[in-house]
Amino acid sequence: MRETGGNAGLGVRSAGMTTVSSGVTFTVSSGQSDNGDVVLSGGRLNISSGGAAIGTIVSGGGVEYVYAGGVDSSGTLLISSNSFLLYYSYESVLSGGLTVGTHVSSSTQYVYAGGSARSVVVVGQQGQQILSGGTATGTVVSADAVQAVSSGGVAIGTYVSNIAFQTVWNGGLTSATSVTIGAQDVWGGVASGTVVLVSGEQEVASSGVAIGTIVSSGGYELVSSGGVTSGTTLSAHGALA
Repeated sequence: MRETGGNAGLGVRSAGMTTVSSGVTFTVSSGQSDNGDVVLSGGRLNISSGGAAIGTIVSGGGVEYVYAGGVDSSGTLLISSNSFLLYYSYESVLSGGLTVGTHVSSSTQYVYAGGSARSVVVVGQQGQQILSGGTATGTVVSADAVQAVSSGGVAIGTYVSNIAFQTVWNGGLTSATSVTIGAQDVWGGVASGTVVLVSGEQEVASSGVAIGTIVSSGGYELVSSGGVTSGTTLSAHGALA
């Protein structure tokens, strides 16, 4: 582990893990693997090409960057690659970077062009933002969280539940989203193969396009001004308006 930036001495290494304090930047370099690092408010963890961080905890105000060739697993964002992101921290997944199994709690994960997020769980306020060229696969969005798919962003196999939302902006693309007790808002983007289940809703508006939606029991599809749907299937008391 390399220490950089001001107050580097405040980083504490113990039992194979690092605590990154305010004003400290730690970098996991090529060939290195860290397990259980903790990033406190004001601290920053960089995962460089060839580096790996597993089970990281990023607490409120902490920052984690996953660069090209870096891997974050089972963390919490508070975390990435089984990492945890907690309370207003954030993780940026940059070109060539990969984060797997991150838990994002009241924090934000940004997936930039060329970055990839897999099997992320997002709960609480804020959420996951997929920017142009970024890809998220298998995200679970729950408990007031939002997955926002911007122009050029792609989300595949997202599961939206428990009063959470997926917003597909102009130029964004989603495939195989499932919605229950939540909503998918297609505002200018394209949603393909969405399944709307009990107490779920899909709203298509403002030049948004929904293709091949299945509206099942207790689900609802609303097509507002400027919205377009094609191949919608209503089954078991699903509703279309």
